Amino acid sequence: DLHSFPTRRSSDLHIVGTDAVVLFTPTSGRLQTIARKGAGPGEVSRVFQAWVGRGDSIVTWDFGNRRVQFFSPDGRYVRAASLDARVFGLGTFPIGPLPDGNLLLVSRSGMVATDLPPGRDSATYFRLSPDSLRVVDTLAVLPDLDRYTVHLTFGGQAVNQRQVMPFGRSTDVSTTTSGFIVADNGSWEIREYDAAGKLTNAVRRDVPAQPVATGDVDEYRRKFEEVMKRDKAMPPELVTQLIADSKTAPHGSLLPVFLGARKGLDGTTWVRHYDLLEKAPSETFSVFEPSGRYLGDVTLPDDTKLAAVGADYILLIESTSEGGPVIRRHPLMK
Repeated sequence: DLHSFPTRRSSDLHIVGTDAVVLFTPTSGRLQTIARKGAGPGEVSRVFQAWVGRGDSIVTWDFGNRRVQFFSPDGRYVRAASLDARVFGLGTFPIGPLPDGNLLLVSRSGMVATDLPPGRDSATYFRLSPDSLRVVDTLAVLPDLDRYTVHLTFGGQAVNQRQVMPFGRSTDVSTTTSGFIVADNGSWEIREYDAAGKLTNAVRRDVPAQPVATGDVDEYRRKFEEVMKRDKAMPPELVTQLIADSKTAPHGSLLPVFLGARKGLDGTTWVRHYDLLEKAPSETFSVFEPSGRYLGDVTLPDDTKLAAVGADYILLIESTSEGGPVIRRHPLMK
């Protein structure tokens, strides 16, 4: 996970790996490792998110420890707060910081008591106090993922798990400097909200959905099996059951109209074209001005992924054959 600093340290950026948080500068390279693997203060386990908070503080969320940690701009550990396991399940995690200083939290169910039919689930979004990780209020309940129920047996017990439907609809939510954006790919619409959950803007396009081809379904199932067999953390008995289930799993009939959206520090909105199977060599985005006017499409160089959009630059993660991924900063010409 990679983000740029939106305030006075706009030249700095940080990258988050599975078990470390590292500060970099584009001029001098690596700055310092501020968090390493572990469960103690200032240590992380399975980092999922990292953000820049108020005053250029660095905020991290690591799934392994189920906690949010705060670091000073120079990387010094400040404090931590844990999610209450009695209230929040494994499908609950912070998304990012809101401009009022609180965190945006999403909560979705994974295990269900009954055999729910295939369809679109919902997710609840809360405003969370960064100090205590207690809920301040509920901001929204939104359509979430198209999912279906999988019947699994693990450790001698039968469980019902909601599994993501191939080529199903989804809602991408991310925080911005003014609030948060909601990108629901069930139709072509990007909505912007302030920190209190009030709708401030919407961008829409008339783009017809395309049908899902039979070959696409077969390719998805093949790739799903490959990924599951490489997952060393998943118990083998679950891997076998999930692969078998994927052979007959329901799937969407129409391709979603986009994959997700992000807000640039310059106020532009970048909407990623749908390419679940990664048929294209790189990502393509439709770019919109803050007013909603369409500027055009941007296709990244082959084998690169967009990490962040600054005021006059973009950060790309580029694949290399020598030493792994490389982070590069490119000027953004408008």
